[in-house]
Amino acid sequence: MKQCISCPINCLDCFNFYNCTECSPNMILYNNSCVSLCPSSTFYNLTLDQCSVCNITYGSMCSQCTASGCVKCATPNYRYNKTCVSACPTGTYVSNNDD
Repeated sequence: MKQCISCPINCLDCFNFYNCTECSPNMILYNNSCVSLCPSSTFYNLTLDQCSVCNITYGSMCSQCTASGCVKCATPNYRYNKTCVSACPTGTYVSNNDD
């Protein structure tokens, strides 16, 4: 017999128990689940109202980011203009500072 089953806790709408499509207030959609904070290597994407993965949004060299850009690059890459590059462009140099 077919029946209606409630979505998981903190999930307002879903396709099934494992695929949430909308979260309760103060929760964020990430990988079809609702989380209270975006996990490491992701950021809250206000436009999509969900956690987005840094290396998909800002390139494979980005390991930590915010909505405004990459803040940490995977070794041995360098941060340049909120993105990551494998070598510093002409007119720039490598700095060991994190700012």
